[in-house]
Amino acid sequence: MRAARLDTALGAIVTQVVMIAIVVAVAATIGTTHPGASLNSIGDIASGLTPFLGHHNAVVFFGLGTLGAATVAALVVCLAGALLVLVTPNLVNLSVDVEVLNACLLPVVLGFLLILERRALPAAFRMHGIRQLTTYTLTGVVFTLGFYTGFQALTGHL
Repeated sequence: MRAARLDTALGAIVTQVVMIAIVVAVAATIGTTHPGASLNSIGDIASGLTPFLGHHNAVVFFGLGTLGAATVAALVVCLAGALLVLVTPNLVNLSVDVEVLNACLLPVVLGFLLILERRALPAAFRMHGIRQLTTYTLTGVVFTLGFYTGFQALTGHL
């Protein structure tokens, strides 16, 4: 157990040091070559490293970094789920509670996606016609069912 704790602590420190090094390198590069440039996406950050690494290497480097981060996140989520299963006496209730939480959070996610679609996309790429009508109708149904399920869960009728 001691070795596992040491390994975890060392991994956490190394990943943070690498992350800080990348942020400092990108900030120094962009500050020197393109002051005021946007850092809103992985592509923006990768382009900040282009003067040092070249375009291809910067994209590959950030692609691998993103893949590594996603793998670590997936492992953490799986371990947290396993811990929850181990400490929960009734797995049926846990399953129902997870689905209720999903039903309550899905309308929020869908709402933000629809707002993002209306405000961030150029007009040529926005939904129109039957696609927009269908999407908004189905989103309304999901909102209604999500709020109903959440209300049922809170009042103990589920």
